[in-house]
Amino acid sequence: MKELVVAGSVFRVDDAAADMVVDYTAVLTRAHSADVIELRAITDAGRAVEVSLVLSAATPVFSQTVLRTVPEPDNADMVHYMRDAIRRLSPDPFDYLTVPFADSDG
Repeated sequence: MKELVVAGSVFRVDDAAADMVVDYTAVLTRAHSADVIELRAITDAGRAVEVSLVLSAATPVFSQTVLRTVPEPDNADMVHYMRDAIRRLSPDPFDYLTVPFADSDG
């Protein structure tokens, strides 16, 4: 599990979603574009929430590993969405992505 810090707000999400948000934000920045995504997350208080995030060059975002104390939220659908968007927006995303595309879920 990772903490995803977006514009000063902290959310706990699954590793794949956190890594993909960082990568997708980098691609959006290079493409001079923006997007809105929705993720399932866990707050610091342990509540399950759904968050809508605007990602762009103006969005400060980073992730860090945390000790998992609750089950990770499932964001596979949004990870796939962001992965497809990266493929559309970037001629060669492999130069700077942290999440390789050669995984089992394609």
